[in-house]
Amino acid sequence: MAVFEVISTAFVVLSISALILGSIPEFQVPQKSEDGQLVYATATYPTYPNGGGQTIESRTVVRDVADNSDSLANFALTIRKSKKQMQMVGIVMMTVVIFFSTLIYFLERDEPGTKFTSIPATFWWCVVTMATVGYGDLVPVTVAGKLVGSGAIVCGVMVLALPITIMVNNFMQVVKLREEQIVKKYAQQHGDQV
Repeated sequence: MAVFEVISTAFVVLSISALILGSIPEFQVPQKSEDGQLVYATATYPTYPNGGGQTIESRTVVRDVADNSDSLANFALTIRKSKKQMQMVGIVMMTVVIFFSTLIYFLERDEPGTKFTSIPATFWWCVVTMATVGYGDLVPVTVAGKLVGSGAIVCGVMVLALPITIMVNNFMQVVKLREEQIVKKYAQQHGDQV
């Protein structure tokens, strides 16, 4: 099983590397079009022999690895199981963005040279601030605006941390269920009782 994982990972890394390198003009092989002009392929996918004299595209290999990977299956089940909680977090996030954007707009709109020209224009600042990215393209200048910005940061950390705990809990449940299925399958194959 470990050999399969290493080979699968190597194919994925090779495919991604080939795709990235294939997008660089210096690594592309020029081909002539029907009218004689040079054309560069922008996305190349490596192919691998499959033993039957044919080749398999790396996209097929990546898809097959993803279909057969227990880890990706666990992740997909976790996301699916967390769907309602993630929708709730999305609604809370939208509400908080609207709330803080409105506050900042009314606190900063009268400042000279402000970029907070409307509540929707302030959404960008709020999302970037709550995600703790902080590009610095929009910055409150008033003391009250800075205090509200600090509140947006703290609130953003709390709102974005909430789905992590939910997803970890759901992931643990999915892994436990998978382990129980494996034990039952093993017991059925060997005639043991679990």
